[in-house]
Amino acid sequence: MLTAVLVGCTAQPDPNATPTAVFSSDEEAFAAAEATYRAYVDALNAVASDDVDALDPANFLVGDALESHNQTERAFDDAKLRVEGNTRIVWITAGADSPGDSMSILVCLDVSATRIVDADGADQTPVGREETVLLQTTVVELDEVPAISKSVAVDQC
Repeated sequence: MLTAVLVGCTAQPDPNATPTAVFSSDEEAFAAAEATYRAYVDALNAVASDDVDALDPANFLVGDALESHNQTERAFDDAKLRVEGNTRIVWITAGADSPGDSMSILVCLDVSATRIVDADGADQTPVGREETVLLQTTVVELDEVPAISKSVAVDQC
């Protein structure tokens, strides 16, 4: 599933950079993490809607999240699959124990309006797929640009 399925102009962080900046407060870190994740989902939805002006969702990713996204993209391309429909954020809340250079968030996504289709338009969505997914996500600040560095499904919400 495309990173859980996973605006404005945002500068793409260097995927090889290491976290150096520190959020000035937990509130600032959460606000940046939430805005970044919302922009990422907006980009995913725009791509799924064939919006030619869509930002590349990879622009919001670094590290493990970017690697996972790229692997999923290759697998979907090889299998001639695509995601149709929109993912909806149900809620985002702060996670536990965020170090100063990152913010851990929990994201509840509603993927019930999405489906995976093949080149002929046939539905290939896994039977029994849950309608919601809970993600443990880490957002880091690299070169003053927040980026998603890790996002792992941990449950349904």
